[in-house]
Amino acid sequence: MSPDTDGLRFEAARNDERDVVENICRAAFEPYVARLGRQLSKDAYDNLPLALAQGHVWVARRGEQTLGVVVRRELVDTWKLDDIVVAPAAQHAGIGTWMIERVEALAHEQGVRKLTLDTAKMMTHLVDWYTRLGFEIVTEGRPEHGRDAHPRVFMEKRLT
Repeated sequence: MSPDTDGLRFEAARNDERDVVENICRAAFEPYVARLGRQLSKDAYDNLPLALAQGHVWVARRGEQTLGVVVRRELVDTWKLDDIVVAPAAQHAGIGTWMIERVEALAHEQGVRKLTLDTAKMMTHLVDWYTRLGFEIVTEGRPEHGRDAHPRVFMEKRLT
């Protein structure tokens, strides 16, 4: 563990934490979405109540402070990582990598065979980071949501 991840806990978010989770997601994604030439829609996180109820939202905490969020969907033997975000003030400290390592460990425990995610192709820093973490590009295409025309890379990491 690095000093920046010392003392972190990774745990399921509580149902009453929707606002905290959404605020971190919005703050982290606003610059990303702005680079795509758009703004986050008001309904961008309408899926959170269900994801929270299903236990599909995890948070990284130090003390009572929530520093990062992972939101996933479960697809047969795959977990689709929809959101991997770190609060802007805590970015570039290893927390995102630490969270993905925790997700991978949980996936192993539950017999999940692969993790998938996607990101805008133009976000080369993210493509490079995911590649360093063992994800591979499997295809490229338009985003599922159709809100912008920027190509996405769809990546996966097979778990052994």
